[in-house]
Amino acid sequence: IFSILGELGLPAIAVAWGASPITLVSSYLIGTRLFKMKTIPSLLMATGAMWCGASAISAIAAVVNAPKHEYVVCIGIVAAGTVIFTFVHPYFALLVGMDHSVAGAWIG
Repeated sequence: IFSILGELGLPAIAVAWGASPITLVSSYLIGTRLFKMKTIPSLLMATGAMWCGASAISAIAAVVNAPKHEYVVCIGIVAAGTVIFTFVHPYFALLVGMDHSVAGAWIG
């Protein structure tokens, strides 16, 4: 793994470390401000969409004491989005001419 980091360099590390917090905060703000969602479901959706889906939602739901009906709906929505984007991502990467290494990291 360190040889890959050496090849990709500081920009890859900056993107990896910067993308997660930016995505989490912007997704949360879109949920609460644009879609007028409550705080907890918005946080759960942002976390699930950004990291590991259902497992991330479950972990955060336990920490914030989310009501079961809220986190179950969030898991369903994120899982449905995951199924859709599993098929969309590779074609999008091909469409925009993304390098295979970058596309693999992005999709994976």
